[in-house]
Amino acid sequence: LASLEAGIARPGTRVAPCFGGLEFGGRRFGCWKREGHGSLDFVGALQHSCDVYFYQMGPRLGLERLGSAALAFGFGDRTGIDLREERRGLVPNAAWYEKRWGKGQQRKGVMLNLAIGQGELLASPLQLALMAAEVAAMGAPLRPHVVRRVAGGEPAGRPRTARTARSGVTASAAHWLALR
Repeated sequence: LASLEAGIARPGTRVAPCFGGLEFGGRRFGCWKREGHGSLDFVGALQHSCDVYFYQMGPRLGLERLGSAALAFGFGDRTGIDLREERRGLVPNAAWYEKRWGKGQQRKGVMLNLAIGQGELLASPLQLALMAAEVAAMGAPLRPHVVRRVAGGEPAGRPRTARTARSGVTASAAHWLALR
């Protein structure tokens, strides 16, 4: 979504084909599909979860824009679920990397790993599920709630939902549709 909103990609954007990996910074970053996916557009890359496509998008997007999008989806924060043990997760930024490795010492492959949701990004399964739900709802956020049981009292039909945890993610309808 960040790549679409920044104008770095459109639904039909193609990059170099996936042949099972990408050489970057003296290292090979592999795709999950060893034989590669070939040439894909943005939508096809999402459908097939092509790592190589998003390895190429990561450096174009950059750490700041990727981090802003992740934070907008609620990564790096609590979801608001009524569990005291919930942890925030981590969306690393430039200051975090400088503290960890020293000024100017950010490693070359950082953006490739982050672009596919790996590397130093820490997210819970619940955060990932909420992101998927927000994409399905075109940016409308949800606040999860633990339910021990459901028993009477509620009328049949649509269940009550809790207040949203934050304002949600804004993007064009065309970009939401491309993701969906």
